[in-house]
Amino acid sequence: MNRRDRRAAATNSRAASDDIDAVSSAALYEAGLHHLRASRNLDALIYCKKALAIDPSSADALHLMGLLSLETGHWDLAVEWIANAIRQNPQARYLSSLGVALQRRGRREEALQAFGKAVQLTPDDAVLWTSLGIVLDELQCPSDAVLCFRHALRLDPRQLEAACWSAVLLYQLGRGQEALVHIALGAKP
Repeated sequence: MNRRDRRAAATNSRAASDDIDAVSSAALYEAGLHHLRASRNLDALIYCKKALAIDPSSADALHLMGLLSLETGHWDLAVEWIANAIRQNPQARYLSSLGVALQRRGRREEALQAFGKAVQLTPDDAVLWTSLGIVLDELQCPSDAVLCFRHALRLDPRQLEAACWSAVLLYQLGRGQEALVHIALGAKP
């Protein structure tokens, strides 16, 4: 085997190794996500760290680290991990998680921006519209919040959280008749 053949073989070997690492990283992320959903946070952390050791730029694994930080109440770490995931691959679910982390940290203006960007990426997601409405209410913008809740209900009439928030805000705004309609929406099975 000459020098050119050895280089080609080495390149092919590295490429095959990269494919295996990518699959392994994805599999480790999936296992970590499964553990997180089963409330086995330590196991999720172990798998997530292994995934990041293989692929430090894995947006899914970075996001999972952010979710684990959210679970444990480490808001600043959650913001950092999720922001890194967004830099790798801006997705609505990552932006939504960032919004939650910022909201819990008390950084509502930034949470509003994160949820706003998430809604732009996925405008037909009623849960995102509800989250946006909640932050708007926390920022003392009840009329705008009601608009978000109404939009969420147009997208998904069974969105109980949006119906309840909307009913409360409408009542506080002195629009009792409209509030009753939203209470009725929330009461439907």
